[in-house]
Amino acid sequence: MIFKGCPYDIGYLEENIVAVSLHGTHQILKINIDNKEITTTITRKKSYCFGIDSNGETIVTIERRDLKAYATFLDLAGKKLRCIKWMDCSRNMLQYMEASYTALILAGRKCYVWMKMGISQGVFPLRWKQAVVRPLLKKAGLELIYSNYRPVSNLSFLSKLIEKCALYRLNEHVKDHDLLPTNQSAYRQFHSCESALLRLVNDILDGMEHQEVTAMIAVDLSAAFDTVDHSILINVLEYQYGVNGTALKWIDSYLRPRSCRVNVSSTTSSERQLECSVPQGSCLGPWLYLVYAGTLFDIIPPSITVYGFADDHTANKRFVPTLTNEMDAIRDLQDCAVLINTWMNSNKLKMNNAKTEFILFGSRRQLSKCQTKDIIICGDVIKSKTCIRYLGAFLDETLNFKDHITKKCKTAMMNYYKIKCIRSYLSKEATETLVLSLVISHLDYCNVILFGVSQTDLYKLQRIQNMCAKLVLNRSKYDSAKQALFDLHWLPIKARITFKILTYMYNCHVGNAPSYLINLLNPQVSKRSLRSSESSIGCYAVPYNKKKTFSDRSFSTIGPKLWNELGTNVRNSESLDIFKCRLKTLYFQNYFELF
Repeated sequence: MIFKGCPYDIGYLEENIVAVSLHGTHQILKINIDNKEITTTITRKKSYCFGIDSNGETIVTIERRDLKAYATFLDLAGKKLRCIKWMDCSRNMLQYMEASYTALILAGRKCYVWMKMGISQGVFPLRWKQAVVRPLLKKAGLELIYSNYRPVSNLSFLSKLIEKCALYRLNEHVKDHDLLPTNQSAYRQFHSCESALLRLVNDILDGMEHQEVTAMIAVDLSAAFDTVDHSILINVLEYQYGVNGTALKWIDSYLRPRSCRVNVSSTTSSERQLECSVPQGSCLGPWLYLVYAGTLFDIIPPSITVYGFADDHTANKRFVPTLTNEMDAIRDLQDCAVLINTWMNSNKLKMNNAKTEFILFGSRRQLSKCQTKDIIICGDVIKSKTCIRYLGAFLDETLNFKDHITKKCKTAMMNYYKIKCIRSYLSKEATETLVLSLVISHLDYCNVILFGVSQTDLYKLQRIQNMCAKLVLNRSKYDSAKQALFDLHWLPIKARITFKILTYMYNCHVGNAPSYLINLLNPQVSKRSLRSSESSIGCYAVPYNKKKTFSDRSFSTIGPKLWNELGTNVRNSESLDIFKCRLKTLYFQNYFELF
């Protein structure tokens, strides 16, 4: 079955583009032009009529061998339309009002035909390479200087559709041959900031368990996307990723020549040609940067562990805190930093030493044995810090996360009071939407790393959630918080943390998780064949550790422990949605058993 059996409606798109709608089952295709309907039945012919060209006369045919690719194109187009923002399409005259069961099905010269002909001839349309750049401040409150702005490109909507289709094929190629670095977590399916932090924190806690200290440098790059050299990128694609022929020619055409205009308020600059960079705001640009920066992992010594998320990288070195080991570890990190800087210079990137950070992680007892106060990176002295910010999380030297919780609570409370000021003008549904998006989202961000923190710190988060629940229901501060959570069907903070951990466990169990998380888990193997062994099917071995304060907080230990406690009906759920539904029901009943 090529198409899903749901109705699709479509509006008018752009000049020379016609709109097609698929109704009912997957067997009937209807084309509407000037209120005249042409119906085509999908049969076992060699070709199928799917569209009409810009003058409304010639029917565009899709060969049978291309039918699957076209169906994929339609599916990707529909997904792209659902997440598009009107401000992202300043290059278009796109006017479209989306209704229920709506997806985008394009026909005509500039859509599937452009995709098929453009890729087959290795050409990307020139008019789709003209970007409007709107500089966005990286973070609220930063100084208004050039380096604090991010140049995000606003591109043609149709160009994003073609990019999405090309990216779909490139991702298949990379996944089949396992070409991207394992520890790179950006712009990849099943990968996220949270998964990267989960593995990083797991490694640090594992080091604490073994009485080790982890030395880490967080490397910062200056304008990484904007300094990508096109010739180097093409060479990497050809010789390391096996992209050649027409496909390589198409990517080369996509990259150059490109032009942009800068828009600030209502003023637009003249058009300028771009000699380097991959466009931020495009579908293909971030993926091309991953390819470009992927060779960095090839030069890292085996003794150093590197984790990356786009242009944010950390280099870690574990050691037992003796004077000799400490000096060797710091020397290895300094040598690694020199290698990274050399690689960046050869690839026309720049390491920003002013924002590069250095920290030592460990227990208080082991940290007291360390004497290192700074590290020298490429001639610059980087002072050791007690807390750094990485991927939106605040990591302190002992991983008690007090700073992280304090800062998240501060941001959440600011937004809470803003919503409270306008509560009388909002409905319950609107208030709940605002609270979930502006307050609870800060409490939930990367909460998977908070398992095992002190109850005092968790109560700070729980207190804010209680206040939010009462605000949504418009209740007094003296009313029961537990009753408010029950009425809203919200899990408490501690349950939300374990819920997130088990969600990752399920994804690891079915293979929908990063390999660096899956590799932490080992299936439980029974030494004897017993009747009770049947209940252990699908369980994972729990590592034995001595230091309960450290090991019981790591994902490799607490994940299997929580997973094995679940019933088989929950563990064997058919999909992630069903698993979440059953797990939430279980946790909800356990917490609100008195109601």
